[in-house]
Amino acid sequence: LGHDDMARAVRLWPELAAYTEPLLEQYVAVHPGFQQFTFANGRVTLTLLIGDVLEQLPQLDAQIDVWFLDGFAPAKNPDMWTPELFAQLARLSHPGTVLGTFTTTGWVRRSLVEAGFAMKKVPGIGKKWEVMSGAYVGPLP
Repeated sequence: LGHDDMARAVRLWPELAAYTEPLLEQYVAVHPGFQQFTFANGRVTLTLLIGDVLEQLPQLDAQIDVWFLDGFAPAKNPDMWTPELFAQLARLSHPGTVLGTFTTTGWVRRSLVEAGFAMKKVPGIGKKWEVMSGAYVGPLP
């Protein structure tokens, strides 16, 4: 999205202006690769990885606090939902890292659990009845 399109999109929720306006101040456009935005006087960093997750994550050297996986349903994007993805998520997480995804597929939940995440289905939003949420607890014994 270009800056004007992003501004038009976020202004659909004026109640979030305290969060979206600082984003718009830094935002240029979404492009492939890593993009970082800093908020709250440097206390919060948003890192967007745009591109193939299996190419992007191995390049990342960080400790992640929150994951949001938006890779479409595993049936529509099977190349993303692989053991390599789950291993990278675990590598970059610490106990307490939280994860959310719209995907509720059973084998994705089991794979996340095997990677060290405690996952559960929670009520969704909009047309999505359920989503998954969880936290990294560490490798299974």
